[in-house]
Amino acid sequence: MLKAFAVGLVGVMLVLPGAVVAGVANGETFFERFPALARAATDNNSSTYNFARYSFDVVVPTDSGEGLGSLLIGIPNGIRPPTPDMVQAFNGNGDPVAVQSNVQGNAVQVTFAQPVGPGNRVSVQFYPMRNPRRGGTFLFDVNAAPAGPSPRAQFLSYGRITFYTPGGRGH
Repeated sequence: MLKAFAVGLVGVMLVLPGAVVAGVANGETFFERFPALARAATDNNSSTYNFARYSFDVVVPTDSGEGLGSLLIGIPNGIRPPTPDMVQAFNGNGDPVAVQSNVQGNAVQVTFAQPVGPGNRVSVQFYPMRNPRRGGTFLFDVNAAPAGPSPRAQFLSYGRITFYTPGGRGH
């Protein structure tokens, strides 16, 4: 069984033996090293395409201190947000990962049933998506929160996906 104790006024929590938990005295958890958005892509860059798959691949570093509990993906204007049944996740081997998704406005909250552990990769996918009617570059903001009852979310990066008008003449 792990024994936790708080260290002075610093507000750091240490867990013994062998486990590392990044946290503060109030129970808030955070990443010691942030996950990274490794890739944002679609399987079809043509505007007006109706059955595209959007993928957001996140890598949790081995020294993150916490597992990945959830992602919040902001959907840019001009793209219709997915419904919860259009959200899936897969581990680095391509096996399905259980998630619960919640869509509020232009943001999709993806909560993992089991945290994505340090040293692992996860791909969150939206399918089928309707591409925008006009070409252009769209920025999806991707935020990550560690596992735990009171996580401190962290902005990771913008996932950039470019769509082209039919005929391939750019945007």
